[in-house]
Amino acid sequence: MRRRIPVAILAVIAMAAEARSETVHLYAAGSLRAALSDMAKAFEAESGTAVEAKYGPSGTLKDEIAAGAKADVFAKMDDQGRARSRSTRLLALASALAVFACAGTALADDGCGKFAWPIMQEREAMTAQSQPELASGATFEPGSGPAFRLLLRPSTDAEFVMPPERKSRLENWRGGIVRLPAPPQAGLYQITLSDEAWVDVVQNAGYARSIGSTGRSDCPGLRKSIRFYVASDPIVLQISGASVEVISIAVGSVR
Repeated sequence: MRRRIPVAILAVIAMAAEARSETVHLYAAGSLRAALSDMAKAFEAESGTAVEAKYGPSGTLKDEIAAGAKADVFAKMDDQGRARSRSTRLLALASALAVFACAGTALADDGCGKFAWPIMQEREAMTAQSQPELASGATFEPGSGPAFRLLLRPSTDAEFVMPPERKSRLENWRGGIVRLPAPPQAGLYQITLSDEAWVDVVQNAGYARSIGSTGRSDCPGLRKSIRFYVASDPIVLQISGASVEVISIAVGSVR
């Protein structure tokens, strides 16, 4: 459904735009892409000023800006699902007002801020276009970022190092594995998925212990997050019971 931008805010933007005709450079978290797309189009139509947007993980964008990238508006999400912005010009400030009029509406309509623990950083990483894509059985190398896409195989072709702990209720499900290097230290780690699936964390020929999970069906791009206690040994992450061909996964220590 198309989001509406209040006319009063567009009027503010249009007045600010009279002072400049330059392109507005917008850097924004990937999780805000849907909310900002309509806003950018409406802004361009009202002001005649182009918006050049770049979306991605907030940390990566922040580093680029610190290195000298031109950004008039920097919009991100905090761990509680609230929109934050930093702007550097009057035009950008007016733009930011409309950004968060849209973002606030979008966030109010979904359950992304209602998980049992913060997942906004994971959501940003999982909606970024730069995620590596891995075939089942591949190794996820350190330094590749916190998230990746795993290509899943039909259940008849999927291979696992241990049988999935839970039998899928789906007749034609998909699954796959990815190998992870040993964590720097033992502790709590978090596996976050874009879609419904069963997760097994396998270490030393056994299943790691799950200590909790949280899930929502009303958060676009993110379905659930599971926490495991893991040892400082290599990991095989097993995904089974999925209905999708490709699933996004974020892996990291509990913050």
